[in-house]
Amino acid sequence: MAVGAHFDDIEFRAGGTLCKFHEQGWDIVYVITGRYRGDDGRGQKNVNRAIASGWGAEAVFLDLSWKDWKTKKSQEALHVMRKIMGERIPRMVLSHSSEDLHEDHYMTARLTYLSFRDAMGHLGEGSALYAWEVGSRGSFSGIPDLERYGHPDRGALLSPEPDTYVDITGYMDAKEELISRFNPWVGHHQWVKKWFREHARVLGKRTGVEYAEGFKTILRAGM
Repeated sequence: MAVGAHFDDIEFRAGGTLCKFHEQGWDIVYVITGRYRGDDGRGQKNVNRAIASGWGAEAVFLDLSWKDWKTKKSQEALHVMRKIMGERIPRMVLSHSSEDLHEDHYMTARLTYLSFRDAMGHLGEGSALYAWEVGSRGSFSGIPDLERYGHPDRGALLSPEPDTYVDITGYMDAKEELISRFNPWVGHHQWVKKWFREHARVLGKRTGVEYAEGFKTILRAGM
């Protein structure tokens, strides 16, 4: 299960992992907390649901705006998330980090944490919640110094520090294709693809593989 404020949050940070696990036969569930804006919001939601379905993933939308996090709708969303956790019994949950300064990302991290914590008694031993790297401590306008894990004016990398790495060697092309399908903007900006490919290479060096994605363990059932 991958829980993101927006669709491309998931692909950017965990796309290779999802592609790999899907190929291995895992069921993939997307939970998108954010609301689609504008008159075409419903249409775009349907498009993204179709894209997810096309590669074998289920998509669930909570439709929360940033204002909703301070209303009873956030409690309703927590109830829905608890129900989803209880019905799907996820082996692995990937989501934002509570260190993320983007308000939607932070609140999504809290929602995921609370629902996973409350569902732990129903989850199998070893089921775990992981946070992917923070992507909202600033904005980057070029390729960061990847060996030094980022630039103070171009966003934070490796925060929180990963303790779990997934070898995505052989899945980078699939990840880039997935990102481009959910966010066509990426297809017109090759530097974005280069940035994520090179960052995956840096993470791969840590574990002796060509490419990897990194996650921090937040909670683990049965421990």
